[in-house]
Amino acid sequence: MSKFLQKFRTIFRRDRSVDTILKPLTKISNDLAQHEQEQLRRADAKRVAANKALSAENDARDAAVRAAEKRAKLSVFA
Repeated sequence: MSKFLQKFRTIFRRDRSVDTILKPLTKISNDLAQHEQEQLRRADAKRVAANKALSAENDARDAAVRAAEKRAKLSVFA
């Protein structure tokens, strides 16, 4: 093998297989996908918690209105 080819392979790492080149890229891609999934799960959990809080707030408001109506009816009859 000529010195030129040796230098070329050394510079451009032509002696490495495709798997050894793609393995780090695949790992990075998988890590990014996993991170994105975790962010989506967190966002979904926040959305569910916000919906529960809103539902509880609406239920409390409805209960307060019903209690006020009941007090108003009782005060009319008293």
